[in-house]
Amino acid sequence: MKWKLLIMITFMQHFPNNSIVLLSNSVGIRIRPFVDGSKSYYSFLKDQFRSTKNFSHGARLSSYYVNRIDDVIAENGDIYILNIGVVDACSRELPYWLYKNLTSKSRSLYGIFKNFFYYNVIAKIRPGLAMARFYRPWINAKRFYRNIDFIVSSIQANVSCSIVIIGINIPDERVEKALPRSVNRVRCYNKILMDVASSRNCRFVDTSELSSSDYYPDGIHFNQDGHILLHRMIIESLGGEDILSL
Repeated sequence: MKWKLLIMITFMQHFPNNSIVLLSNSVGIRIRPFVDGSKSYYSFLKDQFRSTKNFSHGARLSSYYVNRIDDVIAENGDIYILNIGVVDACSRELPYWLYKNLTSKSRSLYGIFKNFFYYNVIAKIRPGLAMARFYRPWINAKRFYRNIDFIVSSIQANVSCSIVIIGINIPDERVEKALPRSVNRVRCYNKILMDVASSRNCRFVDTSELSSSDYYPDGIHFNQDGHILLHRMIIESLGGEDILSL
């Protein structure tokens, strides 16, 4: 009963004077499994805040936001939410440019063939290919730290705002089997996110203790319960009704 009351109170709050900017990857937009009526945590925030901007996109690296920091700053948000890292951290079977090329959506015969080749051939041998690449991620730890610190410090130097950094969901056994050594690296990258949040005086939302079976059953993306919980955690990290005075 107390849990349901907390959820109800969270969703009743509205912040008409504040705007939100979300920097994320597919975690910020996908619901797995999706059922009619499902909403992401961003959609819940959109219902509560004056204005919102969602930069999220599938397979989006932290480097994307480094390269487009002027666009990020130009949004001039009251609250910035960084939900970045799982794409950077996991072991990878292919270089990023090749992955993007093979998985890009296209209606041409060539595009259809590339998609078929990736999802029906490459995807089935991901562990071996990841091993052949020495389990390298797309963004190494040192570069990830520089990227996150640059994004946060650049926003703070140009916008009067609060910043919330969300931890990376710990991959489940399915993801670890497909992309070995990802779990340990995600834990390392979560430590980087926590360190940046601490050194730059940001709010940090820790998702490392969440049960994947309960909140992100595909090993990466939140289900509806996960999005509801994360939305509540974000609002609580900002002080709930106190953010009205930001």
